[in-house]
Amino acid sequence: MKKLPFLYIILAASLWGIIGIFARHFGNLGLSTLQITSLRSVLTGIILVIVLLIKDPRLLKIRPRDCWCFIGTGLLSFMFFNTCYFTSMENGSLATAAILLYTSPIWVTLLSALLFGEKFTVKKLCALCLTFCGCALVSGVGSGGGISAKGLIFGLLSGFGYALYSIFARYALDKGLGKTPGYHPLTVTAYTFIFAGAGSLFLIDYKHALPLVLNAREMLVMLLFAVLCGVLPYLLYTVGLSRVESGKAAITASVEPVVAAITGVVVFHEGLSVLSVTGIILVLFALCLLNYPAKKQS
Repeated sequence: MKKLPFLYIILAASLWGIIGIFARHFGNLGLSTLQITSLRSVLTGIILVIVLLIKDPRLLKIRPRDCWCFIGTGLLSFMFFNTCYFTSMENGSLATAAILLYTSPIWVTLLSALLFGEKFTVKKLCALCLTFCGCALVSGVGSGGGISAKGLIFGLLSGFGYALYSIFARYALDKGLGKTPGYHPLTVTAYTFIFAGAGSLFLIDYKHALPLVLNAREMLVMLLFAVLCGVLPYLLYTVGLSRVESGKAAITASVEPVVAAITGVVVFHEGLSVLSVTGIILVLFALCLLNYPAKKQS
């Protein structure tokens, strides 16, 4: 059962990897990527609150002094990294912005070593290097398109913001709260999107969003999007994170661009270059290395 948390994280990353299907659909309807993300966060928050009210309303209870954890996961991570990521894309190539976003496992590993005392092993370092190189290749390194200083800064900030979810969620789950118990993964996920949804209300273009909400078919697609790319993956990742080191969780989640690349080939019939295939192999090899059991000392 030791591998089950890693399976949860891989499933979460795989669901994040199919976001492109919905993003392309809503993009064709005139919504920007930031608008799509904002709608996802609002709907995800609403769905999670309804689920908890039905399942166990007690899971919605949090200590006011712990709100900083959820401000961290919802605003400082989810909203911050998305805003920085889209700003980076606007000031450089999509490939470069994606590569900078996937510096997040590096940030998580370093911060986890500093804050939680997680060991920075040679195996973890090798897995980090393989993962970053793999993500770079899958994202299209060398495909052309420069990036401005602004794009570079916001790209690095997007990776840092992406990493903050693992850090703040770790505190909410079981670390840094003194003698008080940690929160249930459902509670952490719900309050992440309650705060993210509240912040997103100021970013939604209601002129474009309302007609979609009033359209029964599109509303159904939006709800499916929120469940498959918001509720389930964040819940699965948070459950996995509660049982493994933050650094290992972040590296494992880097399977996301691999799934995104495969989705592009299968669904949109996009080409898959030799570099992309090489990148996929590197990421998968990194995951195998990370989960390879260490030899016991005799």
